[in-house]
This record gives sequence, structure tokens and C-alpha cells, in this order.
Amino acid sequence: MHSKDHKQNGAQGSSVDNLSGSRRRLARIRCILECIQCLKERKKFPACICFVPSEVEYKCQSKTTLRVYPEPLKNSRKIKDLHCTTESRVVASGEEYCNSQGKWLRIKRFRVTSNEEEKFDNEAWIQQFSSKSSNDEAPVLVPVDKALKRTNPISNWEEVVEQHFAIQLPKKKLDIMAADEEAVDKLRQVPANWSIECEEALVRLMSQHIPPENDHLGSIKNYVEAVDVSSCCDESTGSSPLTDGDPDTYWESDGSAGRHWIELKMKKGAVISELKVTLDGSDDNYLPRKLVVEGGEPNNFTVLNTVNITWEISDVEDIPLLENSTEHYPYIMIRIKECKSGGIDTRIREIKITASEGRYMGFDMDVFKKDNLVRFPKLESYTSEQLYRRSILIQRFISILDNVLKYLVPSWKYSVGSYSSLEFIRQLFAFIKEKNAFNRNICQRIGYRVSIN
Repeated sequence: MHSKDHKQNGAQGSSVDNLSGSRRRLARIRCILECIQCLKERKKFPACICFVPSEVEYKCQSKTTLRVYPEPLKNSRKIKDLHCTTESRVVASGEEYCNSQGKWLRIKRFRVTSNEEEKFDNEAWIQQFSSKSSNDEAPVLVPVDKALKRTNPISNWEEVVEQHFAIQLPKKKLDIMAADEEAVDKLRQVPANWSIECEEALVRLMSQHIPPENDHLGSIKNYVEAVDVSSCCDESTGSSPLTDGDPDTYWESDGSAGRHWIELKMKKGAVISELKVTLDGSDDNYLPRKLVVEGGEPNNFTVLNTVNITWEISDVEDIPLLENSTEHYPYIMIRIKECKSGGIDTRIREIKITASEGRYMGFDMDVFKKDNLVRFPKLESYTSEQLYRRSILIQRFISILDNVLKYLVPSWKYSVGSYSSLEFIRQLFAFIKEKNAFNRNICQRIGYRVSIN
């Protein structure tokens, strides 16, 4: 058995492909500082924060026909039909596009079979799901699970940011997926006559269109409505360390051995392609040794998988719990049945989910139509597309800032997507308007000396 005051040694890998938590955090802070300078000088944001993977592969979950359009509009001229089976694969750009009709993908190739492929050299779009579809029905197209091994190229924009801004001695060549340069350029463009006042106005507009249920769910907000846990040693944080994206924080149970659990209430239509938990070897006998994953409704769960961790975890490691699920489960239950060396309580650093999105589209293009800009005269001269893409960039900026701000401002308790988080960013933009305002009002107050002259 372990004692409650067991301390960590904090040992983590230092390889460039597996950055330690402190190096990841410092990389994000360096990114934030450069972005702030870009905001002040009306320059383009760094390309890494605008990263869009050149390709994402999707599979069809059932036999269907997909219509191809020259633009993401159903009333545009149809190019052709694609007749799909469960063996078909659609290769699209990582660029996604949402409007009031639904979520769209810019298609690049279509594989009927492994030996038969059709290329699309011109603009071609297909609808991943309609905004009018039933919420209980999963999207026809879902990303193909690549089981994210260490040997796979980096394709997530946040990891690209961390690798770009991390201090690497000696410098090593990184295996990063090729970017969709056209999509990256669109995100990086600074609209003509754009100013901090415009940025403030855009954040105000965005704050009026954020669903409240996305607060405090971090990176899994698109797939999960709520997270519940059996117990926690720190009631002030609850389950939030599981979703804050920070491997240095953790959820720790406070109960009887073998009776710890994490319950995920899934968004309607979300089908899990991969579910993982992040563990840290330095947690010693807090480490889970046997986990059981169940799915279904409360009081009527079905066992989906049992994971026995028989190897030694010496670093921060993602443990796959569920892969390639074929149906939607309203609830997912993760039960920790045993811990290392007979430990009583358990620690889990993070929950990671890859899934079909349950109809959540974030800010769609139509949020920025002229009718919604009446109260924001600073934005009226810009197109919906310009504002839509700028909103994507602001969300990424907020996500990076939100991840590190609690280390700079200890009282920070909001997560990206909450109204209060956006209100803070609006104030941040106001500070940047005056020379040295950010440094004077934020950095000096917390003793973190940064020059942004």
C-alpha cells in the first residue's frame, strides 16, 4: 500500500519527439509571446500555430452515396456522385469548413478499393454531416484511426507549435506531416486595416455564440458533454486535470482500492475511434495496472475492453483503452480495478479521445454574416470568410494561452470556450493597444519579466 503523501520524482523523457511537460509549457509561452508581438505589429502569426495537415483519411461507416460540389454549398452545381462502401476511403485536406448546412471536407482523392483511386485536382467538397441530421446518427465519414504511434508524423497543430518553439540542442530534424500550404496561408492572412480594436470586437461576437456546455472540457469538448469521477483527493479541482491538456496535473482518487472510476457522458452521435489515458511512470504505485472499459447506459453497461499493463512505465505514456468502435455509446465507464504494487488510490494525467464529432461545429461561417455584425461596426467591412478564419486563429491562440496561464496567474480557473476566458482575451487585446500595457498590467504583477517593446 502507498501513503497519501507519496511524492513524484518528476522524471520525464527529454527527447525532441517526447518533450517533457516543462519544455512543452515553455514552448507554448514562447509562442504566446511571439503571437502577442504579431498582434501589436499587425503581422502574420507564426506558421506553426496556423498548421493544417495536408491530408486526413476518412472511412465510410456504411454504404452510401456522397455528392461532390465545387464549393461548400449544397445549392451549387453538383460535380458527381461517389458511391461508397465500408472499404472506401476519402482523402481530404485537414482544412475543415462549417456553415449553416453542416460540416464540409475538401476532398483530394477517393479510393473505391486499394487498387482504384480517383484524384480531384480542382476544388471539390463533400459534406461530412448535415446540421439537420439526427443527433443520434453518427456521421457517415469518420477519420481513419492511425493509432498514433511514435513513428507516425506529427499532424496536430498544437504538437507542431511545441516542437517549433521548444529549445532543441542539438537541433534535430522533426518528422512533421506536410502542411496544406494554401490553407495555412488563408489562416495567416491579416485582413486589410485590421487592428486590435477589430480583434476585440471579434472576440465579443464569438463570446455570444459559445455553447455553455463546452466549459471546462478542454480538448475533449467536441465529443463529451460531462466527466464524472468516483472520488478525488482535491475537491477544488475535481476531474478538471483529466481534460486540461497538462501532463503535470493529475486526477487522484480518494477511495477504496478497486472501486475507482471515470465516467464520460458522450455527445450524441460521437463514435470513438480511439480512447487513451496518459500515465506518468513517476507516479509509482498510483499507476493503474488493470482497467476495464464499459459502454452503454447507467446500470446497463457492457464490457468493451480490459487492459492489463504488464510492462514498466518509466516516462509519460499514452495507454490505448478502446479503438475503432463501431457504434455510439451514451456513456463510457473506465474502471480502475488494480494499481501497481497493490496501491490503493490511482492517478491519471489526461484523457485523450479521437472520435466522430457529435454535430458540434464550433463557430460556423454563418455566425459572421452581416446580420450579426450590426452591433460590431468595426467588423462590417470584412467578409464572413475573413472573420471565420480569423476566429479559428483566435481559438488556437486562446487554447495555447489557456494551457499555460494558470502557471503565470495562479487564480486562473477557466478553460478555453468559456465566456470568462474570452472576456479575459478581450481585455488582453485592450492592454496590447497601449505600449507596454501587457507587461505593466500582467507580467510585472506576477513577477514574470517579459519585454515586448
